[in-house]
Amino acid sequence: MTQFTTFMVSCYRTTIRPLLGLMSACCLIFLLTTCNKPVYKPDPDNLFGLPNATQSGANTFGYTMNGQSYAIDMSQYLAGSYSPQGLFVSGTYFNTQNITMNIGILGSAIKTNSPYDLSDTTKAFALVNGTGVSCFVNINANAGQGNFHVYALGGSATITRADSTQRILSGTFACTLLSPFCDTLHVENGRFDIKY
Repeated sequence: MTQFTTFMVSCYRTTIRPLLGLMSACCLIFLLTTCNKPVYKPDPDNLFGLPNATQSGANTFGYTMNGQSYAIDMSQYLAGSYSPQGLFVSGTYFNTQNITMNIGILGSAIKTNSPYDLSDTTKAFALVNGTGVSCFVNINANAGQGNFHVYALGGSATITRADSTQRILSGTFACTLLSPFCDTLHVENGRFDIKY
């Protein structure tokens, strides 16, 4: 053996072989730890990519309508008020229809964590309004076009926080809307958390 070959064999035995073993061990550890990553599952409260149902004044509003998600934040339009006349919140989802969902609880004695019947409009209501081609009864144009507003036929709203000191309104809602131009619209998973 030449001196160079002897040097290379010595290098391989003392440096390269241990490095290859170390690299193989690192690769094996990496593969074992990454293969068992947990599968991401959304929060049970947030199955549709909606904002979480919080009570911190996060300025969020969301719901599903026939399975389609509407998530609204301050980059769109949120409003709320709380006075002796009652509580009112609304969120507008800007698209071709500019759909606004309004929830109102009438009266000065707002109860938290107790559902309000949205079909009894003397105590509470859900109102959807907007503009553009829609599934709703029109006011100013031909069938299915123009401005619209429709009260919910049934459903409920629960106020989870009505804090006039911190100026926070939070709650959940679900309702049914009847449309002569589309199927019945089911609003579900509704939640709002508004700092007014």
